[in-house]
Amino acid sequence: MRHTLTGVLCYFIVLLASLPLSFLVAQHADVEGDMRIRGHVDLHADDDTTYLSIGYKSGKQAGPWSTFVGVRSGTNNIRSGCTYIGYEAGFSNVDGLTGTFIGHQAGRDNVSGDRNCLMGYQAAFSNISGSRTVAIGYQVALRDTFADKSVYLGFEAGSTWPDFSNRTGNIFIGHQAGKDNMESNRLFIENSDAEFDEALIYGEFDNDYLRINGELEIGGSGNQSRIVLQNDGQIRFNQSSSGPFPTLSLASDDHTYMNSPKDLIFQTGYKEWMRIQASGDVTFQALDGVGLADLQVDANGTLVRSMSDRRLKENIKPISNALHKILALRGVRYHWKENPVDTSFGVIAQEVQEVLPEIITSDGEFLGVNYSEISAVLIEAIKEQQGIIESLQVENSKLLERLIRLEAAMVK
Repeated sequence: MRHTLTGVLCYFIVLLASLPLSFLVAQHADVEGDMRIRGHVDLHADDDTTYLSIGYKSGKQAGPWSTFVGVRSGTNNIRSGCTYIGYEAGFSNVDGLTGTFIGHQAGRDNVSGDRNCLMGYQAAFSNISGSRTVAIGYQVALRDTFADKSVYLGFEAGSTWPDFSNRTGNIFIGHQAGKDNMESNRLFIENSDAEFDEALIYGEFDNDYLRINGELEIGGSGNQSRIVLQNDGQIRFNQSSSGPFPTLSLASDDHTYMNSPKDLIFQTGYKEWMRIQASGDVTFQALDGVGLADLQVDANGTLVRSMSDRRLKENIKPISNALHKILALRGVRYHWKENPVDTSFGVIAQEVQEVLPEIITSDGEFLGVNYSEISAVLIEAIKEQQGIIESLQVENSKLLERLIRLEAAMVK
């Protein structure tokens, strides 16, 4: 029975505190003689000041336009627009404006913090001067002396018991989220007291940094996600329709992997230039972008074809002095500086540039050689050389015939 009456009384107190004071003042009763209300209730109104206090020493300093409900709630308050409900809620506040403290000792040590909303048992208990903070939950930000511009939601969120803290700009959401964290401008979304590397979501506002310690799915509909960031570091790009495999996944350890259950296609300007087929074959598309492959390499590394259709070419001219050009080149063996162990064979780009500048490529810093185009020069060089050989063979045949005739004449 006692608990029932207590509950009814609490409901009445909260209801009374929520009513406009002008309404309460207007609904007055004229009583001849004494009227006694057992306990401590003070309702005051005039042109400049209106306040309501219910409870022993509540609103003792009579802050204007304020409501105090609970023993020693807002005892030292002198500022306006405050609502303190609960035992010692806002007890120490002197200069803090328009604060709303609800709960046992909610904002008890607040002296000058403005525009705070504190709800819960000992919510922001030690906050002295932090302003514009929302703290909701049991002992949230319990030992923060300067809980400024922060949001704490959840049981013991941001609590640093038994140490005092002086933090600003934090957002902690969840059961014990950010508990024992002593830094400012931090984000914790978590259902435990996990550190930054284990909390579900961690962030640093001052460094524009966000960390997600879990799998992140983005977009899609139903059970399908367009992008999935996995715990193991993989990034999966999923297809819109259901299927057993993602369209593409990226992973990395000491190497970087790109995995696709189907063809892997590389495009620029919506044109396909390279395709790695599921079979392992690699196709490089033609420069005209019509879908004809210039070059195709199979899974064994064998050159299958290189597009060379006459219909795709113009200004066709023979290569002149090919043998002279080839003789001017120098084949060398060498080691790459980044790999001093393995021996390679090739040419020197600067030397080739002096003879065949057309087959030189550059990335703006280093030169390269289109080795495949040397083959055309080699073909013509061999033909020129073969012409020389055949000419020498004819000449040798003639000389041999003359020699035979001379020998026959000498014998006679």
